[in-house]
Amino acid sequence: MAEKRLVRIRDMKERDLGQVHDIEVQTFPTPWTRSYFAMELGRRRSICLVAVRGGEVIGYLMSRFFGREVHLTNIVVSREERRGGIGSRLMGEFMRRCVERGVRYITLEVRGGNLEAQAFYRRFGFRDIGIRRGYYTDSGEDALIMSTPDLQLSPFVSRLGISNRGFSR
Repeated sequence: MAEKRLVRIRDMKERDLGQVHDIEVQTFPTPWTRSYFAMELGRRRSICLVAVRGGEVIGYLMSRFFGREVHLTNIVVSREERRGGIGSRLMGEFMRRCVERGVRYITLEVRGGNLEAQAFYRRFGFRDIGIRRGYYTDSGEDALIMSTPDLQLSPFVSRLGISNRGFSR
């Protein structure tokens, strides 16, 4: 029984794209195409993770580096698995890897009306820094821009239980 519950967070691989795209289509009104996922996965400067249980992808995270800043483009957990800590595990591993790579800031956009997602990001130290008016083409809804404080500052990373030893600003 414990084996069935084991969830692993690992790098996304090309073989995961079908399952990742299935979750995307079930979640968003204007989903990314599978070829777009493949293009993002092929970028050198990114972190792309999946949460897997028993060979099944149950969540994923996509990001892209811009110098010492990383833009979090997607973090999604399948509907059946939401509220089970999978998103937090993905975010924790993502942030750990960012700190290890010397990333200073993580930014993202989130729908202005998605209060649950905003609360999730705030638990990881994100704060509101701006608004993109009419950002979402499917609804014209605004996006809230959120960012972390400097990830390389000890008080922030220690709060997350992550070590940034060996990295300089």
